[in-house]
Formats: sequence, structure tokens, C-alpha cells
Amino acid sequence: MTYLTNDVTDAVTTLVMKVLDYYLLGNPASPLRKALIDSQLGEELTESGYADYQRDTFFTVGLKGTEPEHREEICRIIYDTIRNESEQGLDKGKLETAFHQIEMESLEIKEMYPLRLMDQTYRSWLYDADPLNNLRIKELLDELRRRYQEKQGFFESILRDQLVNNPHHSILTFVPDKELLSRKEEALNNKLAQIKAKMSQEELLKIAEEAKRLLEMQTAPNPPEALATLPRLSLDDVPREPLELPTVMEEAAGIRFLHTDLFSNSLDYIEISVDLRGIDDELIDVLPIYADAVVKMGAGPYDYVEMAEREAAVCSGISVGLSSKGTVDEPELFRPSMTFFTKGLERNLAKMTEVLKERFLSPDFSDKSRLKDVLYQGRAARRSSIIPNGGRYAALYASRHLSKNCEVSERINGVSQLDTFDMLLEDFETGADELVSKLDKINDFILSTSRITVSFVGSRNSYEIFKKNLLEGLGSLPETQIPDTTSCFEPKGGCAEGLAAPADVAFVALAARSVSASDPNAPILTLLSTQLSYGYLWEKIRVHGGAYGARAEFDGLHGIFDFWSYRDPFILETIQTFKTSIGYVEKEMDLSQKAVEQYVIGSLKGLDRPIRPGNAVGTALERFLTGQTHEFRKAFRQRLIASTGEEIKRVTREILAPAFAQPCICVLSSRERLEDAGIEGMKIKDL
Repeated sequence: MTYLTNDVTDAVTTLVMKVLDYYLLGNPASPLRKALIDSQLGEELTESGYADYQRDTFFTVGLKGTEPEHREEICRIIYDTIRNESEQGLDKGKLETAFHQIEMESLEIKEMYPLRLMDQTYRSWLYDADPLNNLRIKELLDELRRRYQEKQGFFESILRDQLVNNPHHSILTFVPDKELLSRKEEALNNKLAQIKAKMSQEELLKIAEEAKRLLEMQTAPNPPEALATLPRLSLDDVPREPLELPTVMEEAAGIRFLHTDLFSNSLDYIEISVDLRGIDDELIDVLPIYADAVVKMGAGPYDYVEMAEREAAVCSGISVGLSSKGTVDEPELFRPSMTFFTKGLERNLAKMTEVLKERFLSPDFSDKSRLKDVLYQGRAARRSSIIPNGGRYAALYASRHLSKNCEVSERINGVSQLDTFDMLLEDFETGADELVSKLDKINDFILSTSRITVSFVGSRNSYEIFKKNLLEGLGSLPETQIPDTTSCFEPKGGCAEGLAAPADVAFVALAARSVSASDPNAPILTLLSTQLSYGYLWEKIRVHGGAYGARAEFDGLHGIFDFWSYRDPFILETIQTFKTSIGYVEKEMDLSQKAVEQYVIGSLKGLDRPIRPGNAVGTALERFLTGQTHEFRKAFRQRLIASTGEEIKRVTREILAPAFAQPCICVLSSRERLEDAGIEGMKIKDL
């Protein structure tokens, strides 16, 4: 259901709708989200909430993973819930939580911060309203608080006007059709054949000539005099020292603490890494379920609703991530890990730390009904992410044959997770007890001081308070011996795999082993990945091939180099382009001193991006755990700056050419496209 709501130039109503959005949908305890999930009529919410990026704002909410016959009941739940809230009165505690969340969001210094501020001004300025409206959030929040305290039913009246009594809404039902893509393809081919049959020989020749001229225009290089007008940096403009974070490490009660003292605009950021080396292999596939369940279920004496409410009142929420990567010197070091992340206002630091400790120390997985909901939501979220992130998923799947870290990375972050979710849901009634037992085993495994490294971004005073509070719960955990797990994995190349999904385009990936991040050749591979992405691959795959994009990436912590394309009309042609890019570097790429200097500057851009507080907490942690010391980063940078054309040729010839003689290939597309591609030996897996 989608409601047409207020004009975006009405700043107060727009902010009210943001408050109502969070109140109704913002966390698992929010009334509309909870009512829809508890109905058991679907697996997860559609992309829901209030949208204010255009003049006519709208509020949308729905369920996915449902059936068409549930349409009326779902609509009734939506309507009844918002009507009941407007009639019975909004819960003041939940309203305060919504205010808190909006305040936090307005204060955070995020990535691309200047662009975000620019976007905020345009949202009202485009429609002749005050461009500073969305930058005055604190003033507007204060005004809202005043109105809501002075006028009884203030929020309820706007809820009735904008949603409950609003006749301007639409109801859309989307039903999957397995034959849709093949029918569309057939209809297009028939239409084109009919058009061609009606054309004269002269018209066909004209089209061919126009296509030829278009190709010539696309492939013609920019004239030197035009390029000379572009402003350029020189290497003299580039800092010789890498950007450093003011991070200090200390150890307390066996736990390593990293403190980065950055201006964070009254927010504190916390990330806890847990070393998972030595975990039973049978538990690895359950890690994604643990990552979801530990933050969506109850903890200690609180059920999942109470925990959700306590969490939302003091922080942005808690998220859990999984990874498996080596170090700058040893990409083969098998080092799976789990991270807990949260952020919140300084004034709530003590309460935020308590909630984080409860999630970490005493999660409760015993509510099987809620656990089943978590599984459904997790599966739906991962299924929905496949097409938007198809290139990444294909690259993960291709690289899983290259090392133990790559194999486990795919199992915990790739499409293979779906197999685990499907299996557990199919057999949930008989397998729930075993699943709960495995989740408890994972939690028991991580509770060890020697496995924990904590990163904190905020003031020194906040850090000291946080450390003291955290140690009151985690400081008494036992120590364990972490095993050395350098892998004996046998890599293989020359494999071809297809992932069949409902996609009318393709995502094509090639992966091969390369070198570690500390290898002297690693900076050249970084340069090549940047330049190929924005040069040769852009021209061939994006401009000529019509794909949305293509990338080359060097990953020294996994010791791999890969290529991948995104929303690509072609498969075989793209694979060929990836392979010929290596010959292009050796034979056609401009490797003059002036050109190489620009390649270096373009590559340094990735190393010199501004590090905002939310990034700094994870960056400091990864640098510490993977061995990215100041000395390593300085040597890497100096080696990159000193790159020459001859070195670029040598590294391509000695490292990339042999590696991609037998790469691992993965293509994610429809089964019809995969079969039509006719790639020899390709094994196709249905998603």
C-alpha cells in the first residue's frame, strides 16, 4: 500500500512524517512492523517507509514472500493498525525513541558528507522552499516537541490526515511468473524480425552505416587539445605520507582496546571483533543465522520486543558482520571473524554499552516462533539482494575455489547462505532444537577475552567510561588458546559455474590468485585495477557493451585479483574482454611517464578518501588486525608513487597473464541465457 502524503515544502509535516515512519516501522517493536510480521502472512516487509526525495512525498508499506489471496487481509492489518494508533493515542515512549533516532541521524557525519548536505538543501530549494529547512533539524525537532506537548493529539491528527483518512493510495500486488523472461525475449525477437522483414535493402544498409558511425564515435580518442584543457593534479600535489588515524592501543583484562579520538559531533562508535579461528566447520554455515538472531531475538530476561525497544531508545541498533581474510603478509592465514557494531549519542553511552553487553553475553534463542520469523526475514533479505548485488555475488562465488578464506567468505556472505536458510526452514519443526543448540555453541565459543578486540571512536572521556562499563561484563570471561590456522587449501582454476536467477541481464565474474598486500608488486596491481576499471573496461563493457558497469579489483588480504560486470547484456563477449584486458596493458595502454603519473594519482584517490567517524571505527580495527601498520602503508604508498610503465608491463606479464590463463568463472543470469552462452563445462545451479 502506498499513500500520497504531504508536499515536501511543508517542513514541519515532513518531519512529523519521519517521526511517524520510525514510530510505525523503525524497529521490530514498532506497531505496524510487528503486526505484519506477527501475522505470518509473509516473510519480510517490502522496502517500506516515508520518502521525501520528491515534491509529492509518499508512505509505502507491504509484505513480500506472501500469496495473492492474502492481499485483503494484509491491507486490513495495515489500515487497522494505523487507525488504532490514531484512536488510542501514540505511545510516548515510542515517540521519544523516534525523536532520538532522528536526532542521531541529523548529527552523524557520514560518508560523502558535503554531498549529503547539498542533497538536503535541494530537497526543498528545488520547489522554491527555504533551502535550509532540512539543515535546521534541531530547531524543527524543538518546534515539534513544543507542539506535541502543547496540543493534545498533535501526532494523531496528522496520522489521520496523511494515512488513516487518506483516499489517495494505491494497492499493488506483484506475482512471480517463471515464464516472463522467456516470453519477453521471444516477443522482442519476433517484433524485431517483423520490423526487419518490412525494411528495404537501402534501409538495412542505412542502419548498418549508422551503427558503424556510432562505433567509430565511441572508440575515437579525445583529441589531445581537448584533453589539455582539463585541470590535472601532479605528483607534487600528492602527500607523501599516508593519512593516519589518531589510534592508541592498550590491553585490559586480556582484551585489546583501540581508541581513536576524532571529532564525532557528540556520537560514539563501537565495533567489537571476535576471532573465530578454531570454530567447528559444521557451525560456519550457521554463522549468518547467528548474526541475524543475536540482534533480533531476546536477551537475558527480555523478550525480542523488549530488547528492540531498549535498543532503539539508546542507540542506532546493533548489527553483526562476518568476514574471513588473512593479513597483509599472509593471505592464506585462515582467520574468520565476527564484528558487533553500534553507535549512539554520548549521553546514552552507559545504557548503550549495557544493551550491547546483553546482546553479546546472554542472547536467548529459545523462542522458536521468533527464530522462525528471523529465518524467513533473513532468507527474504538475501534473496532480494541477489540482483542488486549480482556482480559481487558472482565474484564471491568464482573466488571460492582459490583459498580457504575465499571459500568461507562465500559460505557466510554469498549465495550459498540461501541453501542453509532453505534447508533449515524446510525442516524447521524437526530441526529447531538442533539449530538452537548450534546457536548456543557459537555464543559459548565467542565468549573469550583472547578472541576480543574492541575499537572505539569518541572523546577520551567517553572512551574511559565505555571501557570501564564494558569490562564489568566482558573482563571476567575466560581466556582460550587461539590456534594457528594457516590453510592447506588446494586452489583450483579453469572452472566455470552459472547461477540461475530471474534476471534478464547477466553478472559476469572472473577470479584468479595473485599476491599478498605486502608483496612488492601489490601497489602495481592496485594501480591496474583502478585504471582498467575506469579505462579499458569502462569503454568496452559500459560504453560499447551497454552494461551498467564493470570492475577490476585487487584484494591483497585474500591474495586474489578479480573482474566483474554489473547488469550486463553480454556474457561471452564480457569474458573475452576481461581476458583481453591483460594483452591491452602490454600492447596498447599508454605507459608514458605523463600517463602513468595520472594513473598513480587516480589510484591514490582510493587510499586518501576522507575517513568519517563511522568508517574510522572499522578502519582502525581492520588496520590493527590485518597488520596494516604505518610502516606498511607508507612503503605501499611510496612504491605506488614510484610506479613506471615498465613495471606495469612486467607485473601484468608475470602475475596477471599466468593467473588468468585458467581463471575461475561465474555468471549469474537466467537459466536460458546461461544455457545459450554455451560455456564449455559450465555447471549451473538454480537459486
